[in-house]
Formats: sequence, structure tokens, C-alpha cells
Amino acid sequence: MEVKRTIIFSALLVAMTVIAAGTAAAGWIVAATTDYETGNTAIMNTDTGVFDGNALGHSDQDISVVARGGYIYFIEKSLGAISKYDPARLAKKDMVYQYSVGAGTNPYDIVFVSDTLAYVIRYGSSSILAINPEARDQASFAGNEIDISMFDSAGVPEAVAGYYHDGVVYVVLQRLNGWTADKSGLLVAVDAATGTLIDYDPIAEGIQGCELLVRNPQNISAADGELFISGHVWGEQTEGIMGINLVDGFRNVTQRMVLDEESLGMDLTGVSVIGNGRGICYSSGWIQDNLGAWIQVGAAYWFDTVAGALGDVLPVPTPGGSAVLAEGIVYVASRDDSAPGLYSVDPATNTLYSSPFITTLPPTVVVYCGEGDPILVENDTMPSVFNLGKPYPNPFNPSTVVSFETSGPGHVFAEVYNVLGQRVDRKSTRLNSSHRIRS
Repeated sequence: MEVKRTIIFSALLVAMTVIAAGTAAAGWIVAATTDYETGNTAIMNTDTGVFDGNALGHSDQDISVVARGGYIYFIEKSLGAISKYDPARLAKKDMVYQYSVGAGTNPYDIVFVSDTLAYVIRYGSSSILAINPEARDQASFAGNEIDISMFDSAGVPEAVAGYYHDGVVYVVLQRLNGWTADKSGLLVAVDAATGTLIDYDPIAEGIQGCELLVRNPQNISAADGELFISGHVWGEQTEGIMGINLVDGFRNVTQRMVLDEESLGMDLTGVSVIGNGRGICYSSGWIQDNLGAWIQVGAAYWFDTVAGALGDVLPVPTPGGSAVLAEGIVYVASRDDSAPGLYSVDPATNTLYSSPFITTLPPTVVVYCGEGDPILVENDTMPSVFNLGKPYPNPFNPSTVVSFETSGPGHVFAEVYNVLGQRVDRKSTRLNSSHRIRS
């Protein structure tokens, strides 16, 4: 099936390139925002561009957000609860449910296995909790608990994040001694089908985990079967960003240091990987102003996830350690004191794609939620058939029309450059019904 479209431009047309075509559905960019005294939510409809920086307040000041199956799940850490919302009805404050995952357990993450099975990673608990995200009541929501107390002498190994890959739920543990990271972080694995721990070393006594290259793992990001873990100890530069390859299964994982703090001479405090060998790393810290208030400062850098080479600085003030790629644009959370919000960056040019989306509170986590299963668009795909028509009229004043055909529906970005090689216009469309895009 070929799909034909026309685009009208009122700029000097020299060349037009279709950057990418994929099948990402319309959805929402959702950000959890907080000043650690109160919590809020910002949301943008990626189809209409409508943005609300003050969509939903929270009684819990320490929140995170995860997307799955067209829904968003707020992780309310202080309350020890999970609340589920339809993003289309977020402004109406129409909650689907709110269920407890245990008072005082300090939930950090949700790892989805299927529509009816997920695991809650709880920082303040000695176990991982299985849940049913489709539950209609509390009794059917909380399921089995998987004991992980054996991985820490104090019985609570500080689980910070999780990731699902090829039938296995991977969980990252900090294993702190009070506030001190005096031993390596640990990766443990759960067989998602049976809900039982997988022993990393069956020969050794007891159930073993895989010791990580970093002592204080803080957050994770993944692409192409590799899990990237950011480790950092405040006041030192001995950690960095490591990669752990999961393709061959838990007992055959391989590890490598991708970016090293000591060799770079900077603190690395977070990581976001967008696929195709590209990632974003964060370097941040805190300073006190003249009034004694603590202010976060820092920068974000592109890096090559394969070679481990540091690249350009992103044009985002005080990036907050979270970013998501949706429909070809990277949305980066910024905790800038004067203009907190979401900054959209074109990864091809490392320039701001639009004006910042200002939020009422500084964002900490940003996710993409689709109308169906959420799609973190990590790989752009090109159509098997693509034909670009001649512009008409040519020459023109003040506009011209360009037609193009592809082998099927999808999402297309088109760019126009002048004779100096400068981009003067950029349009996007979904190839699902006949229409025109006007500049």
C-alpha cells in the first residue's frame, strides 16, 4: 500500500529530506514535578501540542511516574501507594484507582511483565511485590512477595530500579551501610513466569546476585538488550556509567565501564539512553545561594553508548536527570531555578525544537505514554518505498507544494534547507489520512 501526501512550504525550497517514518501512535508526554514540599504533574498531548504544566497536584511530595498500556502510574513514595490514571482524563482528576504497596516501603519503580503482572521495586522493603495492574480492588492488586533480604546484612538491600528483558525481571540493589556505599551494588534476577529468584552462581551456597562495577547505582536506562546503570558517590569521582549486556541471560551477563568519572573529571549523576548508540549523561551538584537555599546546578552531555565517548552539551539549563525520545524529539527535564520544565531537543542538530514547556514545579521524571502500549521510540525506520515529487510551482512566490509517497502509514518528519545549508522549516505528519501541512 502506498500513501501519498503533500506538504506546502512558504520558505525558499532547496532540498527536502524525510528524516524518519515509524508507527508511533499519538500519546502524551507526562512529567512528575516536585520541590520536595509538594508534588504536581505536567502533561502534553503529542498529537495536538496542548501542554498543561499544572495538570494534577499530589498530596505526596516525592513521586515518580511510569507508563504502560495507555495508562500512567504514579509511584507515591512517601505514601507507599500506586495510583493509576488515564492521561486523557488527567486534567479531570479522574483516577482509575489508588492501591497500597505497603506503608513505609518507599516504592521506587514498577516493572511491567504483562497487562496483569508487574513487580514493584521498593527501596525500604526486604521484598519485591508482585501486583496485578488490572485489579479492581486492593485484595486482587497485591500478590506474592519475593524475599530479597539475603542480599544485605541488614535485611533491606535498598532496591532502586528494575527492568524486564526476555522473561526475566532484573532488579538493581544499592546495599548501603546506613548512608555509606562501602560495597558493590548488586544485580538480582527474578524468573517472571514463576516469581522466583534466579541464582547467579549455582555452585556457591545460597542464592547469589551479580556484583556491579559501581558501588552506588542510582538510576538505569536500557536499549538494544543492554542495561546502563549510573553510579555516583557524593564527594568522590570514583563511579560512572556502566553497561551490562543481558542478551545471553542472567548467568552470562558481561559488564563494562562506559563513562568513568575519574578520567572525565566530573560527577556523573544520571543516564538516559535513546537507542542507535546514543545516550545522555548528566553531571550535577548542589550549591547554596546567598540566603542559604540549596540550588541544583549541572549539565547534560550526549555520549556514544558503544565507544563511551563524551559528546556535545545539550542546550538545556540544569537538566534534571530524565529524558524521553518521542516522535523524533527528545524531551529533557530541566530543574532550572528560573524556568523549570520540559525542553524539546532535536537530536539530529542538538538544537531546541521549540520554546520550553514551563512547569509549576521542577520536573524529576518524564515518560511517554501512547494510546496503546507505550512506545519509547528508540529506532527510526525508513519505508521500503519512498518517492519524492517535484515542487510546483517552481519558481514560486510565496509558496510551493511538494508531494511524496511511502509504502505505508507512519510518522514522517520533513525538513527544508536554504542554499547555505541552514534549516528553515520542519514539518511532521502521520500518514493515516489525506491532508496537507502548511508552514
